[in-house]
Amino acid sequence: MTKTAISIIILGIFSSAFCWFIVPMAYWDNQDSLTAYFAVGFGDTTKYGAAELRYAPNSEALRMESTILLPFAEGTEIHARYIDATTNDPRKPSIYLADEDTTLTDITEKVREYSVRLSQNWQAGIETKWGLFANYYSGKYFSDYTLSEYGGWTEIPETTESEYVGGGISFGYDGRNGSFDPQKGYVFHIEVGANYLLQDTLDADYVDAATRTAKTVGFLYIEQNTYTPASALPIQIPLLTVQAPTILATKTAAAYQTSKVSQLIGYRSGDFELFRGLPHRELSGYAFYILSIDFRISPVKRMYTPVSLLHFVAPRIIPDSRADIELTPFFDFGKIYGANPEKSFFSTGCGIALKFSETLITRFDLQYCTTFSNFTTYFSIRHPF
Repeated sequence: MTKTAISIIILGIFSSAFCWFIVPMAYWDNQDSLTAYFAVGFGDTTKYGAAELRYAPNSEALRMESTILLPFAEGTEIHARYIDATTNDPRKPSIYLADEDTTLTDITEKVREYSVRLSQNWQAGIETKWGLFANYYSGKYFSDYTLSEYGGWTEIPETTESEYVGGGISFGYDGRNGSFDPQKGYVFHIEVGANYLLQDTLDADYVDAATRTAKTVGFLYIEQNTYTPASALPIQIPLLTVQAPTILATKTAAAYQTSKVSQLIGYRSGDFELFRGLPHRELSGYAFYILSIDFRISPVKRMYTPVSLLHFVAPRIIPDSRADIELTPFFDFGKIYGANPEKSFFSTGCGIALKFSETLITRFDLQYCTTFSNFTTYFSIRHPF
């Protein structure tokens, strides 16, 4: 059963143009159990940087992510991820032993993955831009079962590795006026590229055990976001009605790869903020589509925070950093192709966020996926889109 966050401390120094922040946190994840969280970052209207670390002592799961936006040549972004954890094996949800008619479920593997993406964007007009990007992926996997190229599994430990390098071009329209937390606007983004397999010791694809991975895999990714303000949505509270400013944020995205791929570059549940509520790496495939809807309701503005207490103690050193409270009910609907079961999934949830600035929005979500009857929790320092 999912539990709520058990502690949160937020420290930061903010001004009208710049802020830095430190966020230590502990919460409960239904797969990783108790998870310690730590984030540090900075940001203003032109640049942003953040590093996040999640560690679950019970399952020894370590997940790290960093994002850096720099104003070089009007837009440079570096995004890196690392995972060292025991998690679901997404190659086959059900594994059949080669020598007996027994179905095994809940198969896990030890995963060590690293990826980095470097992108450079240039303005092509007031609100349009184009860019180039390069990707690198590396993964190593330890499983108690060996997958045969001819189909079937044997209960023999297996270690596999894969490594990809790739890149492509992108084009987009962005009507958010450069806002990190847009209140209105429309965004369109498309990417076309390819990844090249440098090495892969895996004998078979994660979907079809008789099909080897292609050396070069092309891909297409399309997304669009809309942000619509509703300035006076009535929120009913006992004995009180609050006219709460509300932002309706929607995201539609779809992606396709030209060949079945190893799990390293497959689209996997739980790896993106897109697939909220699904178990980590339960599904994996070569294509997906998704519709996400966020309601971001702000019933309370400029609330006092722990930093405010420090401000009262040392007002000349620590500014009075207050936060807006945001309630965040949301819905996700989509499908991952090549996964098993290959069927549409639906998840819903609600969270609470403290908005300190556009670059720091601490958000805690509780979500439920009806497809897997799965509860999970998630903590972040930004809205998912």
